[in-house]
Amino acid sequence: MKKYIIVSLFLSVLFIISFRYICNPYGKILKITICKEIDLSTEPPQPKNETDEFSLGDKTIILFILLANNSGKDCLNIALIDPLGKSYANITFPIGKTWTEKYNWTACWIEFPIRGNIYASINIRTSNKETIKWNYVLNNTISSTGHWMFIITFNNREYKVGFTLRQVILSLTILNDLDEPLSDVLIKISSGPFFTSVFSKTGNIHIQVSPGVYNVTVEYANKTIAFATLNVIRDTYCRIVAKAYRLNIKVLSNKDIPLHGATVCLYRDNIKFFSGFTNKNGYTSTILLPYGKYAIKVMWMNRTVGIIEMNISKSQNITIKTKVYEVYAYIIGEQSQPLVHAKIRCDEMNITKYTSSNGLVFIGLLPQGKYTFYIYYKNIDKKISAEIYEDKTIIINLPVFIEFLNYTFSKQLFIIFLIEINIIIFGLIIFTYMMKKIKDQLL
Repeated sequence: MKKYIIVSLFLSVLFIISFRYICNPYGKILKITICKEIDLSTEPPQPKNETDEFSLGDKTIILFILLANNSGKDCLNIALIDPLGKSYANITFPIGKTWTEKYNWTACWIEFPIRGNIYASINIRTSNKETIKWNYVLNNTISSTGHWMFIITFNNREYKVGFTLRQVILSLTILNDLDEPLSDVLIKISSGPFFTSVFSKTGNIHIQVSPGVYNVTVEYANKTIAFATLNVIRDTYCRIVAKAYRLNIKVLSNKDIPLHGATVCLYRDNIKFFSGFTNKNGYTSTILLPYGKYAIKVMWMNRTVGIIEMNISKSQNITIKTKVYEVYAYIIGEQSQPLVHAKIRCDEMNITKYTSSNGLVFIGLLPQGKYTFYIYYKNIDKKISAEIYEDKTIIINLPVFIEFLNYTFSKQLFIIFLIEINIIIFGLIIFTYMMKKIKDQLL
């Protein structure tokens, strides 16, 4: 019985001690995080810019630990494991100046350099206004990309917190002189033995590289339009203005009428660089051109109607006035009367038109040159040639004096017809007279 009483008392005392320890813990870690900065203006100090991702362009990786109710005899052990699972550093240090000191809180932060020196900086600030700082020599700088892990051991308890170390991000935007992103560009990036090329449909790229100096070459249509040397030491965004320009071409007739369906070709060094058609407003699609000298050729109805040469050194809108003319036909008869629904055909331009009630017809917008026209009206057909070198109306006279059903008669033919009728009538009169005279003699 006495034995049971002793055991019960021992368990009660153990429970009371455990309860007091739980209610009033000593040496407890309140917070573990990784950050880029420490705010020293607060008590206790607080982490800033908490993150689990760093780049090779960052200066330091800061491990922040906030403790409560610890004593000066407590120690922290921090192990850093690299992406290959190997121990990179193992640091053990006390978190107070003397063993007898008690602290309501203790802030501890260790600064690990990235790609710089090999000295880790250990910083401690306590609720008793103590500040402790010393350096720890690492085996090497932190430079391997991948996932790293901190293992913190305190009061026989283990805590883990990890972070990712990546290369720096190089972001590029390729622009023209109007500050517009260029599409379909080839971006080449090199530094020593390193080389990569990226084709961008939007003019924007984001790639990861190691810190260093890089040469950037931008090509469009196999022409170099930009070159830049960049010192990339951290995440970098760069806008590169290239020598590539936006060109809008409008094609007009001699009378400033937009040509719909004209073919526009651009040549550089006698090589066709662009070919396209104009819309109903006379515009081609927007053309992106590397700087240089170009010949612009305009075709209309398979004939060259304009050629210009120009140096492209800025984005611009240009208007090309061509040797294309408005051509009308006015078809009339011998009394200047308009001939309605007369047919006119031009085989060279594949055009067939009919006159209106006033005898007028718009043949079309014709390139400068010589043409053959075929005119048909009832029983008449006629062939004429005309040279077009200006806006003009072709007056076509047909031998139409009078019309009867689907037949026409010229004035000359009509006169001949009248003469022949008169001769016949006169002949009949004479014949009748002679017959009457013969009859009278017989009687």
